[in-house]
Amino acid sequence: MIEILSDIKNESGFIPAYTNYEIVFKHSDNEADRAVITCLDQHVLLYPDPYGIFRFAACNFVACLISDFNDEYSYSEHSDPVAGGGRLWHAFDFEVRMYKDADVIDDLNLSYYRFLKSTDQYNSKIEDFIGKILAPIQDLKCYVGYPFEYSTLDQHLIRRYLVQTGASNTQIRPCRAIDACGVYVKWLNQQGAYSYHLFKPQSEMRLSTKSGGVVMDNRSAYRHVQEIGKRGVFTQKIHTRVHVNERDLLISIMLSPEIYLYRGERFSGSNTWERVRVISKEFKFKDKSNNFVSFEATCELSEPLTQKM
Repeated sequence: MIEILSDIKNESGFIPAYTNYEIVFKHSDNEADRAVITCLDQHVLLYPDPYGIFRFAACNFVACLISDFNDEYSYSEHSDPVAGGGRLWHAFDFEVRMYKDADVIDDLNLSYYRFLKSTDQYNSKIEDFIGKILAPIQDLKCYVGYPFEYSTLDQHLIRRYLVQTGASNTQIRPCRAIDACGVYVKWLNQQGAYSYHLFKPQSEMRLSTKSGGVVMDNRSAYRHVQEIGKRGVFTQKIHTRVHVNERDLLISIMLSPEIYLYRGERFSGSNTWERVRVISKEFKFKDKSNNFVSFEATCELSEPLTQKM
């Protein structure tokens, strides 16, 4: 019989996919010389330690399966929350099969392990967010005229709530509505949901170009160099100033693998986002005067299309 010595399921019902948690198991008779874990036609071969114990780094395995971060949430009007949580989590079943020499001596199905696109920190576990909003801070801001949603973890279920932020709104719960314009940014936070922030409208845009190579044109009496083409990279510097209590929100964007700039017009109801990459290697928090801090970062935008010979 296969004995599970340590499982990774927790009281929240969701397992952070980006951690080092392991499923630890053994065969009751210590007869198995290897084990094969199967999930979605992918196989992992395990060998026991000297005590006959097997360790399966399930989170590392699953993180590879859910590496597609692109969000497909629709911001169109609907009255009910998305109870499934959209693409925030995925469920997997694992088949454990144990061998001795060439023979299968036991097997076990580990069913419905739900992995959230999040990571546990030493001072912040996913269980801490039961009944709360999946965000670095619980005091949310939303911005009038821009698409906004938030996610909650409650009773083993993740819900995503669309918040309508049209011009007619005077009060928006559970958020503080801010009537302003600027550079609107969305990103996957460490809790496994999406956070939003409106940066200052004054942003610095730069274009860097690189030659794609040259050839010598000998078809005329005057030889000249002909360029094959150009490559260009746009970068945009964004900055903001927030209360010191919101610093964790900005730390979250620094650590995120998935960041978007909003490309729709304010009040348009558009769902147009551009995937970008934060290329700043260091981030400085300045001006702690009056309990406020300033923050800036540089984003690399999509590469523009250019003519090439």
